[in-house]
Amino acid sequence: EYMGETLKLLPVYSLCLIKSHALTRTGVRADLRMASIAMLLSAPLEQFMLALYPRLLPLAPLSPPDAGQLDADGDVVMPYPLRLSIDKLAPDGVFVLESLRRRFVWVGRNVPEHTLLALFGVSDVATLDLSVNELPAVDTAESQTVETVLLSLAQRLHRSAAAQFRLVRQGDALEKRMTRLLFEDEGDDKTSYVDYLRLVHVEVQKRLASK
Repeated sequence: EYMGETLKLLPVYSLCLIKSHALTRTGVRADLRMASIAMLLSAPLEQFMLALYPRLLPLAPLSPPDAGQLDADGDVVMPYPLRLSIDKLAPDGVFVLESLRRRFVWVGRNVPEHTLLALFGVSDVATLDLSVNELPAVDTAESQTVETVLLSLAQRLHRSAAAQFRLVRQGDALEKRMTRLLFEDEGDDKTSYVDYLRLVHVEVQKRLASK
């Protein structure tokens, strides 16, 4: 029964591997493809899984509300992870997408002013400084909570090096680079997770019918 539950994840991981730089059919430089293959073959399990399926977490509003606080065992409560789809990026929220080499913090166009002030020290999303290489240090409880979450995330992933940080504003050109990592959407190869599941189902039915 446990194996059956575990195997339910196989299609999404298979799709993510197909969409990786190592196997994708879309234009990828040879050196980048070889580097991706070498990384997948040599990475520790935690980093391999992060390369395969990046982490998407809400930073504002936090869910659960006690995310960033310590639980009874002294561990940081982490936000609930989200599926890798642009549909999960609410325009009134702030999210982090953590891949093996990059960390994107995405800011929706309708984020409330009090959230912008608490996390970025600005009152208008249009005035965000997108050139920063880390979140600004703002002396607020919300900012400290988010910093705790991001630090705990890096520790849990056993990073050997710091991820490249990019602040992304909804609708800006950089958003396309980030959304390429949302592997459950169509992306450049025009295959979504739903499309892939349908294809797998059809192939399974063909195999069963031929026996």
